[in-house]
Amino acid sequence: MFWWPAGSELADWLASEPGKGHLNPLNPKTYQVLKNVIRDVATLFPYQFYHAGADEIMSGCWKADPTIQALLSSGDTLSQLLETFVNSTLPYILSLKRTAVYWEDVLLDPNIKADKSLLPPEDTILQTCNNGPNNTKRIVSSGYRAIVLSLDFYYLDCGHGDFLGNDSQYDQPPGSNPGNGDSWCGPFKTWQTIYNNGMV
Repeated sequence: MFWWPAGSELADWLASEPGKGHLNPLNPKTYQVLKNVIRDVATLFPYQFYHAGADEIMSGCWKADPTIQALLSSGDTLSQLLETFVNSTLPYILSLKRTAVYWEDVLLDPNIKADKSLLPPEDTILQTCNNGPNNTKRIVSSGYRAIVLSLDFYYLDCGHGDFLGNDSQYDQPPGSNPGNGDSWCGPFKTWQTIYNNGMV
């Protein structure tokens, strides 16, 4: 979520854990940089939507920062820290006449999530990849539009020749027990599997 290339001076200036590249949502400089990035990206790509991230929060990096440790010891939570990020970026995205897109984690993560009241459905789209159609149903029933990118069906980098590799012994025909493959996203997704999911 709050990530910048590790080892860069900018990353260390904004990081919650120097050398790791995870941005500190309590650092006001984070938002100076993010607003410039958001503005520049919105100018370069004048589309209606702006993807604001918010997935795979690295809570360990946040907890390594002394200012965040102080916040947590005073009774605040990591969810409130995420809400600080949303409150600091969403209004700016909307001011640029964009609809904000966040990963489903921002609302559905079991441990660190923002309050729904901060994410108005009319201005927010949630992108889902986990838990098959269940998360899509949860998102839509909460009034949000959804972008469906199920890792069970649509991750096209999870197959032969991808950067993780794939062992053909794990390839499974549609409708069979998929197994685990040889990577987090195995087994190989056939076009039939992808197509059949789109038809459901």
